[in-house]
Amino acid sequence: MTVADNTGSSKKLRVLEGLGDKTRVLDVALGQCWNKALGQIPQVLLQAHSVVTEASHNIPSSGKFDLEALGLQSKLDDDVFLNEVQIGVTH
Repeated sequence: MTVADNTGSSKKLRVLEGLGDKTRVLDVALGQCWNKALGQIPQVLLQAHSVVTEASHNIPSSGKFDLEALGLQSKLDDDVFLNEVQIGVTH
């Protein structure tokens, strides 16, 4: 190995070390940004109406369901029920 080859290898090593350092700094900055963003997003907890929860227990494993079979068809015209669901979603 010549002196020029040794100098070239040494320079490449320094560049790679610098790149590694910059990558770690970027990783820390992205982590801080992620944590800050998560702190600004409020946690939302939705609670389903009890009628909807009960009906969901009767959904077949195929995932296909009939509102009438689940007892929900009549609820589509029930203003009191619909208002209760809307209030729950709004909260």
